[in-house]
Order: sequence, then structure tokens, then C-alpha cells
Amino acid sequence: MKNALLLCLLGLLGAIAQAQAESYDLATYTPPAGWTKAVQENVCTSYTITRSQTGGYCQIFVLRSMPSRGGIAEDFEHEWRNIIVNQYHPAEAPRITGPLPKDGWQVKVGIAPFAFNGGQSLAMLTTLTGYGRTLSIVAVTNSEDYLPAVDEFLASVKLKTPDAPPATVATNAGVDT
Repeated sequence: MKNALLLCLLGLLGAIAQAQAESYDLATYTPPAGWTKAVQENVCTSYTITRSQTGGYCQIFVLRSMPSRGGIAEDFEHEWRNIIVNQYHPAEAPRITGPLPKDGWQVKVGIAPFAFNGGQSLAMLTTLTGYGRTLSIVAVTNSEDYLPAVDEFLASVKLKTPDAPPATVATNAGVDT
């Protein structure tokens, strides 16, 4: 039994090591194997899986970064209202984790249930703020079976430090030298 568990663990680590990292905007991550990828230019990259036999689904959206509204609290609140509340209409306030530091960024996560197609689903918002930017990742699912894949995806996320804005260059237009 112990050897079988060790072999499974080694196989999982090997599969993760061989998985191809992808990038979108400031984020580099390992997408879940077998999920369908879709790209909406300048909006997001998403990954979706559905199981027609069970009716289970899960979607992960990596949203394009934008300027921070001032800090993780403001950024999370804005994203929660404008994405989760407007799209999914959760019936209760989110359970929140964070903010926590990650590689120079602050991370805050909120989770809340919502009704979808006569059943219960779960919306999760992960907002990362740092270096004057904020980036959000949204996951929605109706099955706990997909939560390990969402956790692995989020654990694989690495954010680049955004390039500094170009310095303002003074010109001497119209001045003879």
C-alpha cells in the first residue's frame, strides 16, 4: 500500500513537471490537463471542463490585469462587486481568506455559493495586487470534484513584475542648440 501511494505521488509529480506552462498578461501558470481553452483578446483566457454524465462543470478565468485601485482591499471589493455579484448573484457574503503575501503581491480569496440551472454552484474570486496592478482569477463550479484542479491551478500561478511605465522625457522642441 505504501509503495503504491509512493508510485502514485511520483507519477503525479512527473505529470506536473511535464505539463506545459502557459502565460496570459502578467500570469504564468499550468492549466488543467484535458480542459478546453478559450481566449477573449484583451479580456481573459479561460479553461472549461464539463461532464455530461453527471452535469458537472468547472470554469477558470484568468482576467487581464488593470491598474490597482489603491490596495488589495479596494481591488478585491471592486472585482467581487463587478464580476461575482453582477454575473452570479450569490445569495450570501463571501467567505474570505487573506490578504496574504505571495512573491511581492497581496492575495485575497472569496468564495460564495450561487444558484445555477436549478442547482448550487460555487464562485471563487482570487485577486492579486502589487506593483500598482491587480489581476483576478475566477473559478466557478457545481462540483467539489473540480476543487483539487482549481487548487493546483492557483498554486501554479506565478506573476511577473510589471514593467515600469516609461519615464517622461523632456524635449526641447523649438529650441535651437
